[in-house]
Amino acid sequence: MDRDSRSLARPGPRTGYHAPIRALALGLTLLGACETAPRAPVEPSPPAPPTAPVPPAPPAAAPASAPPRAVVAPSIRATCAPSRSLPLDLHTRAYSTAGGAPLHLDVAAPARPGPHPWVAVFHGGGWSAGARGHVYEELRHLTSLGYAGVAVDYRLVAARGQNRHPTQVADARCAVRYLRRHADALGLDPDRGAALGYSAGGHLALMLALAPEAEGLDDCEDLTTSPAVQLAISFYGPTDLRPEAPLEPAAVRIVNRFLGADRDQAPARAAAASPITYVGAVDAPVMLAHGGLDGVVPLEQSRALRAALARGGVPVQLVEVPRSGHGFRLFGRQSPEATCTTLAFLEAALGDTTDDR
Repeated sequence: MDRDSRSLARPGPRTGYHAPIRALALGLTLLGACETAPRAPVEPSPPAPPTAPVPPAPPAAAPASAPPRAVVAPSIRATCAPSRSLPLDLHTRAYSTAGGAPLHLDVAAPARPGPHPWVAVFHGGGWSAGARGHVYEELRHLTSLGYAGVAVDYRLVAARGQNRHPTQVADARCAVRYLRRHADALGLDPDRGAALGYSAGGHLALMLALAPEAEGLDDCEDLTTSPAVQLAISFYGPTDLRPEAPLEPAAVRIVNRFLGADRDQAPARAAAASPITYVGAVDAPVMLAHGGLDGVVPLEQSRALRAALARGGVPVQLVEVPRSGHGFRLFGRQSPEATCTTLAFLEAALGDTTDDR
């Protein structure tokens, strides 16, 4: 959601190189002008200083590591290999104590030895409700497809206004940093990770992909690893919280509580919390799925982000589900197009998982 530059150093200064030539030219000019004048004795000139050696040009900067995988957004498809709901073998870890209490994530990996590509899954609930256990079904299916699934808890907005933005984004970033830092112990490939989220969780997934380098979004204890992911998957997540963006009245109240202020009175804060304002910062691919009957987050939110990403040249796909509202799931039966297109995007971004199943 990386561009290298090579700097070519210029040769160093050539000190003293032109001094003898200028002196000779001046002498010839004066001699021609004063040919008939009596010549005074000429004192011998001191020897010209030796020309300073030209320092060798430093070597060009070494090329950086190999560029990230080139990803082409898949076309919408309605058929794919079926997944299975496998029993879970969860490994629970505390990934942060930033809020004074431990925050946990659960890792479920395929049976075969890793390192495995992984998908961090963020539950919905308006940033103020929900728990990681709500996405265990996703982990069951993901492990059957060769991915490690990670269910992540994050701090919720409290009734008295505690934990407003950017708390939830900071927790999501901290969780990804933790997974990357402990990848060897968890059997994960640190360079092949995606984020999937529903509603508010979709917003968090998008922020991971589009704003990994943004400042002011961290309160993690350890910032030594990157919070970036190689793909974001958002199911009906809000993409634009700014005052002019379309949202249903109920959603506006939720957004205001999340921001800790009325969005009309705090446009800068609303912009900083909006994934769409970060488009162009990085080029992590994005997969969007949205219901045409969504009465909470309008379909136009995903359409606007798709258009902005496409203008920026970022691989993006949007699956619109005309007869669905707010709440359908990746492995549900409401939209085979959303399921199969998402799985195709995962394979395009993270690579083939046949050997991981």
